[in-house]
Amino acid sequence: MKRLITTWLIVMALLLCAIPGMAENVAIPGNDDTVYLGIVCAMTGTNKLTGELNLNGAQLAVDQINAEGGILGKKVELVVADEIDNMQASVNATNKLLNDERISGIVGTNFSQNILAVIDAINEYGVPYMACGSNDLISAAGSPWVYQPRNFDALGASILAKYAYETLGVKNPAIVFSTIPNCIGPADTIVEYYKTNYEIEIPKSIQLGYAEEETNFAPIIAQVKASGADALIHIGNQQPTILISKAFVDAGLDIPRLANATNASTVVIDNAGAAANGWYCTCDWSPMIDSEVGQAFQAAYKEIHGKDTEMNQAVTYDSVYLFKAAMEAAGTTTNRVAINDALQKIDGFEGVLGTYKFHDDHSYLSEFYMTQIIDGQILLVDKVKYR
Repeated sequence: MKRLITTWLIVMALLLCAIPGMAENVAIPGNDDTVYLGIVCAMTGTNKLTGELNLNGAQLAVDQINAEGGILGKKVELVVADEIDNMQASVNATNKLLNDERISGIVGTNFSQNILAVIDAINEYGVPYMACGSNDLISAAGSPWVYQPRNFDALGASILAKYAYETLGVKNPAIVFSTIPNCIGPADTIVEYYKTNYEIEIPKSIQLGYAEEETNFAPIIAQVKASGADALIHIGNQQPTILISKAFVDAGLDIPRLANATNASTVVIDNAGAAANGWYCTCDWSPMIDSEVGQAFQAAYKEIHGKDTEMNQAVTYDSVYLFKAAMEAAGTTTNRVAINDALQKIDGFEGVLGTYKFHDDHSYLSEFYMTQIIDGQILLVDKVKYR
């Protein structure tokens, strides 16, 4: 009996080795002339506008790369997985790509909570993944396959707090934030930054959390107005930001307002209208930033779509080019292990969001931008180099 079992195991091992892609972690594209990259973005549901921006940025990179001869002589094709507007749909979309044997790498969602929900699956399948979210917990998870081509939330929150106090003179800010993990963390960072650096305790009464699905922000803004706070600092996603901006104006408040990078979005500006004006926000990218690569990206995108670029397009655009750089360095478009190793050797790659250099926390950037929205334009106020 033991001999039969042993013989069966040997036969199975030989069969697995005979099947392309089973003996080692390689993509099986089917068409040897094509490189397949997956992208997770919302094509339907309430986040559709955001998803379309993400896809547009990645597609622009793919079109440019293909026009220049592709990657190692192979054309690039995006495989789109619709994450709709909820975590389960996003998990399903990522799993669909992980199970697609053609995929050499994945450009992930920009919703951090959805990324955190799929890290274990990414580790299991061993597919290089660009996490377009900015939550520090993504890096803290320690995945050898996940990379963040954006700045971290906590860092942005610290820069926001420093700018509020040292430039705008804000000593008693109200902190308004969504009660999802990637917003609670930065809100706590701002509170701690004020305490540690300026010996200012921000009262609990003006640390105001809200459920992500909230649609009526008039009561929260009324609390801010009644509190005597000398500024509003908001940490949240795009849809709540639009509503908060309008509620702020409706309440007749006239205090500085600051926010995370979500505010620097055409989705917010287009839908909030004049209510978006005046906000200061940290920013990974603005079309006013004067880098050569960034301005070429801005010009190319605007020629096609007739609109300015923003972070959503920039991060997916850079992600595709990072995969290109890694594949060319590794000399392969299919060996996921070799591509993953090459992603950890990137140093000095010039992208839209800045100069990319791999760090042990699996992030790449070293500079953040402070911007202000004026007359519907995201204007650069300051550049902050932090490492």
